[in-house]
Amino acid sequence: ILSKKLAINSTNYLDSHQDLHIKGIWDDSIPEVQGKIYLVNNHELNHKEVIAYPESINISTKIVSFRSL
Repeated sequence: ILSKKLAINSTNYLDSHQDLHIKGIWDDSIPEVQGKIYLVNNHELNHKEVIAYPESINISTKIVSFRSL
């Protein structure tokens, strides 16, 4: 089993999908979706694009610098 910590989203930055999230946006939603989230490629939820299934994902937030990534 491969285990990694991934930075899959950011705040205060306009990403390649034109998404902009602000600090605190996930505070309420993380507990609601824990155990229900798929990690998929390019926002496409289909069998061929699944990278990780819900039982393998632990969602959390952490403040890190871009430099440390």
